Amino acid sequence: MIAKLPGDECKVADLISFLNAHLDKSFAEEIGNSIAENPRLQALIYVRNENILNLQGMDTVIRDGDTVKFLPVMGDG
Repeated sequence: MIAKLPGDECKVADLISFLNAHLDKSFAEEIGNSIAENPRLQALIYVRNENILNLQGMDTVIRDGDTVKFLPVMGDG
């Protein structure tokens, strides 16, 4: 999915809010709200192939052309 967000500067938290508002309810219910509330799930977000926890977390700035990856949660087993 390619998303154009308003404004010059966008942070990971802004992207999640945008996706919560523009995707179907299942994103917000299953992913968006959980990520915003749970730092352990934030470890599953990568910007420019770098884990956001190694950057500025939810305040990591997303620049034009950056790739953001949301990795799926995997169970132990």
